[in-house]
Amino acid sequence: MPIDRENKIQTAFLKQVGDNIEAFLLLLDAMPDTAAYLKDRQGRIMFLNNRNLENCNVKEISDAIGKTSYDLFPETCAKDYADHDSEVMRTGTPIINMISFSPDLTTKFICTSRVPLYGKNKQVVGVAAIYRYVTDAKEIPEWFSNFSDVAAFINTRYAEQITIEDLVRLTRCSSSQFRRGFKKFFKMTPMDYILLTRINAAREMLDHSTRLIAAIAQAVG
Repeated sequence: MPIDRENKIQTAFLKQVGDNIEAFLLLLDAMPDTAAYLKDRQGRIMFLNNRNLENCNVKEISDAIGKTSYDLFPETCAKDYADHDSEVMRTGTPIINMISFSPDLTTKFICTSRVPLYGKNKQVVGVAAIYRYVTDAKEIPEWFSNFSDVAAFINTRYAEQITIEDLVRLTRCSSSQFRRGFKKFFKMTPMDYILLTRINAAREMLDHSTRLIAAIAQAVG
């Protein structure tokens, strides 16, 4: 999307939200441990604070304006984020302190809150959200623990040949229960999760090493 158009749609959106929005955005940028975003009714990104730029692997805010979650994340993750954003905008009801896995699908958890944004005409014009990484184990629901162990196993052994049976043994579930539960929590199948983990590892190696692509491909399985 051309930069001039990005600036125009962002400016128009911020005018709808209200006169104090600039001060609000400054506050969001001042929170180093909290990621934040604003989206319009179409789910297009209107603002990412500095922490969320890092989390989304975006260098400049101009690179994100007008894009959606589908442009930044795998489809299964993007759909989950978009669905919750849409729910808040459709119902006008905030979602506060929802615990979920982090966007990079590591074993970390995030706590997310979303609220609708109202324009001067009192109509919902978008959604605002903040999320932070959970550091207190007491905040994490007990039923997450089994799948956290599975995620940890995959994240440390993704280069190996991992089978469903390997993962089922880490839980107290049957194979069918495991598959259903895994897809419910991660929004993808176990094998898709393993593939995504390998892709993320390869991307990290490409960004921070001088290894050849063939060597990286072999290293991540």
